[in-house]
Amino acid sequence: MKIVTGLLFFLFGLLNCSSLTSLNKDPLYEKKVNFTKRITVFINNQSNITKMEQNTLSDITRDLMSHHKEFIVYKPPLKFSGCSRDFNKIEGIFNVLLKQEQVQNELNLELTGSFLQCPDSKSIWTATVKKSYNLNSSDNESLRSTYIQKYGMGIGNRVNPYFQIVNLLIEYLESPQLTDDEKDEKIEVESV
Repeated sequence: MKIVTGLLFFLFGLLNCSSLTSLNKDPLYEKKVNFTKRITVFINNQSNITKMEQNTLSDITRDLMSHHKEFIVYKPPLKFSGCSRDFNKIEGIFNVLLKQEQVQNELNLELTGSFLQCPDSKSIWTATVKKSYNLNSSDNESLRSTYIQKYGMGIGNRVNPYFQIVNLLIEYLESPQLTDDEKDEKIEVESV
């Protein structure tokens, strides 16, 4: 009994220290996610960020999901409007909403990810994480350099906070199981 009580206090403490503020998952998520393996990332238009920040956040989210989860992550088509027959390979959308507030050298971020299943755009998973980051951090210098080369100096101090918060969010997202053919498709999509 003491071990169970100790574990409960440990888990409670772990959750209280966590930046996770909400997590909602469809009761049939494990089943539904295996029918939603091919996804795209979409930055919600209600995010209060610039176009350069949107592009950076989209790229970081897509890269992290490709490398740390078993989804086949396609780039969104140019005129992407959500689930549609125009791009029938997409089975789901990872919709990202970012709220940010800069207070001196701190960037306060609240990131909500909603995993929508096509064709009806129903959410099967939603989570929100919240955390503050120091804008003067020198973490992930090579990653910062990559995005500065791609989008300009103005994005430099956003790269590490975006990387950290997206990484935090997707920790709570379970992956589908890919077949061998789907694993080959994932490799092919990631190489483009």
